Amino acid sequence: MVDKGKLVGCTQFNETDCDFSIFKTIAKKTLSDKQLLDLIEKGQTGIIKGFKSKEDKEFAAILKLNKDGTINFIFPQNAICPKCKKGEVVDKGKLVGCTQFSKTGCNFSIFKTVGNKALSEKQLTDLVVKGKTGKIKGFVGKSGKEFDAKLILNKDFKVGFDFS
Repeated sequence: MVDKGKLVGCTQFNETDCDFSIFKTIAKKTLSDKQLLDLIEKGQTGIIKGFKSKEDKEFAAILKLNKDGTINFIFPQNAICPKCKKGEVVDKGKLVGCTQFSKTGCNFSIFKTVGNKALSEKQLTDLVVKGKTGKIKGFVGKSGKEFDAKLILNKDFKVGFDFS
């Protein structure tokens, strides 16, 4: 690997046209040399803190390098999909979902915003790992009225409200 400014790339580019490269900054977090080396040599990093979402919210995750050269976030507490038990739950922008969708059709996903309420990393983790959250305040119903509830995963792995 060779340093190419904003990214690191393959040293064999001139000889073999290898176009493999990784940006040094991902989700507004500049990776250390060790983190880049772990990602390239081991296929994933340890837990990295300080990433920022598109909404500028800070989060921690493991980076995983896929065989096709793409990189996914793996959230440490909820890495295993509760539905298929094979995939990993990764950030997919407006939602988190299973990496096995294209391979097995596992359609497990959770939108990061429910009832006009952005869910925290802990709430998403609790929902994936435990199947429920604690009481969350400030959901907004279709009528515009605010309400409080717990979120649960039902038997079909869909998100629902628990008002108990």
